[in-house]
This record gives sequence, C-alpha cells and structure tokens, in this order.
Amino acid sequence: MSSLPSAEDVRLSAGPSPTSRCSKVRRCLPCIGCLALLALIIGLSVGLTKKDPVTLAMDTYEDIEEYFGGGQRDDPTEEDRGSVTVTSPTGGFEYGAPLPAEFTVDGADVNPELRWTNLPEGTESIAVFMEDHDYPHPDRPLSKPWVHWVVYDVNPLLAGLPEALPGGQSLADVENVGTGETVTAGAGAGGQLHQGATSWGNDSGYRGPDPPAGHPPHRYYFRVLALDDTVEDKLPGGGSGGETATYEQILEVVEGDNAKVKVLGFGLLMGTYQKA
Repeated sequence: MSSLPSAEDVRLSAGPSPTSRCSKVRRCLPCIGCLALLALIIGLSVGLTKKDPVTLAMDTYEDIEEYFGGGQRDDPTEEDRGSVTVTSPTGGFEYGAPLPAEFTVDGADVNPELRWTNLPEGTESIAVFMEDHDYPHPDRPLSKPWVHWVVYDVNPLLAGLPEALPGGQSLADVENVGTGETVTAGAGAGGQLHQGATSWGNDSGYRGPDPPAGHPPHRYYFRVLALDDTVEDKLPGGGSGGETATYEQILEVVEGDNAKVKVLGFGLLMGTYQKA
C-alpha cells in the first residue's frame, strides 16, 4: 500500500509558491526595466542617426576614446618620421630635446626657425602644424592634439620659415632662411602664405607651449607637409570669406575622405617643454 505524499512532496510538485514567484519577479523587475530602457535608447538612436546598432556602438566607443584618450603615446620611430628632413639650426634644439624658453609663453613666445630638405618632386605648397599630442596631460592625452600653430600655402621654394614669423592671416613676403633674401611667402596665384586658427580660437599666428606646472614634459611636434597643390582655394567658400581657416578644415582638404590636395611627403621635428 503506497503512502500518502508528504506535504513537502506536494509543495515541490506544485512548483514555486505565489509568494516565491512574486519575489523572483520583483528581483528581475530592475533588470527588465534596464533592458527595456536600453532597447528604447538604442531604438531611438538608430532611428535618429539611421545607423545600425553595431555602428552606433562603435561611434560611442570612439567618442569615449576621444575624450578620455588611450594612455601615453609612443614617439614615432625614426623611420616613421617621414622623408622630409626638418631641423631648427638656430633654434637650439634637436629632435626630442627641450625647447628653449624663448619659444614658449615663459619667454618671447615666438616660433623657432624651421628648415626643411628633401621635398618630394612635384611639391607645389607646404603646410606646417605645431601640435601638442600630450594635451591635457601626458598620461591621459586626448585623441586630438592641442594646436599651437597652423601655416599653409607656403612657397615651396623657401628653405624654411624664419624665427618670429609675424602673426596675421596672410603674409606676402618673408625672409628665405636659406639666403636671407626677402621673397614671396606664399604659393599659388595670390603669392600669400596663410596662418590658420589655433586651438585658442579665431586667431592666427604662433602660440608657444604653456603646459601646467607640475606636469611631465609635453611633446610638441612641428609637422611639415609637402602638398601637390595649394589649400586656400579648396577651403569652404574658396577661402574668400575673411574668416580664419581652422586646423580641422585644412586637414579635411589634405587628409579627409574627399581630400582635394595630396600629401606627397612629410617630416617631423619634436621638442619638449616642462614648467620649471
């Protein structure tokens, strides 16, 4: 004769009690709510941007990288510094050496002399950037540099740029550091060299290093680009709007997906600076 099922057997066969089920549901509600909110956000974002979720996630990740950086950056190896040789004979520094205070806000705040050699055949203009790739801190740099100097449409017949180049959007004449003679500064029909806006805003001309006190040395790269055409007439409005061109606008012309000017070669010169 079989025995009657125990109370425990009856409880187990009946499944979880209503109280137990409610308890589990209550525990899951926050998770369900979070998932629903996440789905709503993704749905709205996909609808507004017309991007699939994977692309959208990558965009978000790139934004995080942009604002929080990817840690310390290694300096380019010698073979990765380009085929154009860039030096500063009278500037008193070589690649990787400290910049003299004269070229910073703690001194005269003027640009050092730059010289270049080995320009590729077909070079029609030169662009020069000075960039702090350790901004805002060498241990936590942003993905975009802080820009101290933007020069473009430089006459390729020049051997470099003189120390203490005057500020201003356009310069017609400049001293040729190779000969000491005054020559046409710019390339193209206008014959003018142009200076774009720095990261400080709608100004033009050199702004020297000014890292916060207590920081490790920041690295400042002078980047020289040899181009196959001029830039000014490829900018928005054909460069005739009177507004100072930005670093980003110039890069879009020479490095963007629809670049209108080709980079034939480049060179780097890097100096460091640290507050005393």
